[in-house]
Amino acid sequence: MSRTFLLVSALLALSATSVSAQVVRGTVLDSLTGGPLRDALVLLIGNDGRPRARALSLDAGGYALAAPAPGRYSVRTKRIGYRAVQSHPFEVAEGEVRVHDILAPTIRVSLPSVTVHAQRHCVVRPGDGVPAFHLWEEVRTALYQTQLAQRGDLFQTTARRWTRELDTLARFVHADSSWMLSGMAQRPFVAVPADHLDRVGFIERKGRDTWYFYAPDADVLLSEIFLRNHCFRVTEGDDGLIGLAFEPARKRRVADVKGVLWLDAETAELRHLEFTYTKLPWRVPTSRVGGRVEFEQLASGVWIVRRWHVRAPRMGVERTYFRMGGSLQFRSRERFVSIIEHGGEVLETRALVRFSIR
Repeated sequence: MSRTFLLVSALLALSATSVSAQVVRGTVLDSLTGGPLRDALVLLIGNDGRPRARALSLDAGGYALAAPAPGRYSVRTKRIGYRAVQSHPFEVAEGEVRVHDILAPTIRVSLPSVTVHAQRHCVVRPGDGVPAFHLWEEVRTALYQTQLAQRGDLFQTTARRWTRELDTLARFVHADSSWMLSGMAQRPFVAVPADHLDRVGFIERKGRDTWYFYAPDADVLLSEIFLRNHCFRVTEGDDGLIGLAFEPARKRRVADVKGVLWLDAETAELRHLEFTYTKLPWRVPTSRVGGRVEFEQLASGVWIVRRWHVRAPRMGVERTYFRMGGSLQFRSRERFVSIIEHGGEVLETRALVRFSIR
C-alpha cells in the first residue's frame, strides 16, 4: 500500500522580521479627506524594484518599516480595490528614522473585462498593460495582507482541523478525525520553500511507496520562482466573480499545480483559490485531487483564511491471479483506492488591541 502525505504550506504563515537600525515610518492618509487609513498595505521597495519590508497601517494610519540596510528606497502603498501609489526614491542613512507620510488614492481600480483574447492568452510574469496584471495587483495585495494579519499580535483564533478519508468520488467519508486549536495565530502547516518546489515539483517521491503532495502558500505564490514557472490569464466566473487563472509554463517537466484565484468583479476582493495537480504519477482524475482556500475580511478590516482543504490520492495494490504452466501466477498494478483530505476552518476570532505608531 503506497503512503500519501500532504505537506500544506499555509497562506496563514509569516516569519518574524528581524529588527533593523534603519526605520521608515509615517501615516497613511486618505488623499480626499485627509483622514487616516487603516489596513493599507505599505511596501518598502529597494533600488532593484523588489520589496524589502512590508506592513499594514494601524488604526490611526501609522506604519513602520525596518530597512535591512542603508540605501535608496521608495514606499509603495496599495489598498484592495484602489489604485496604488509609489513615492519618489529617497536615501535612508545608517541608523536613520525617516518620517514619510502617504496620501493614498481614492480612485477605484477597474478590473479588465474578459475577452476571447484574454481567455486564451497566458502570460508569464504579467507586466503593466496586460489584463492579467490588474488582477495580479489585487491578488498580491490580498496575500500580503493575509500574511501580515497572521503575525500573531492582531487577534486570537479558535479553529478546527480535520483529516478525512473519502471514497474516490469524494461523496462518502470512510474515516474522519478532528481536533480544536485555540490561541494566538499559529503556523499549523509545513512550509515548503519555492526553490525546493522549483527543483522537485509539487509531488515528490520519497522511497518506494511514499509520496509527498505540496500546496502553494502565500510565500510560494508571491515568489519570483512561481511567477517565472507559471503563466497567467483572465477568466470569467459565476456569481459576479472574475478569475486569475495560472498554469505551469511549457518548460516545466515536473508535477506542478494549476488553478484560479477568484476575485469579486466589483470590489476586487480575493474570495478563494482553487487548484489541482498536473503530471500525476497515476491515472487519477485531476478533478478529484487538489485544494481550495477561502478568504474573508473581518469587521476590523483584517483579512484571514477562513476555511481550506487539500486532497491527495491514496493508492493500493491490486493483484490479478492466473495459471501458467501449471503454476499460479499473478500481476500487480496500482489502483486508486480513496482520497486523503486535510483541512481546517476558523470558527471564532477575537481582535487584540492595536496601537498607533508615534
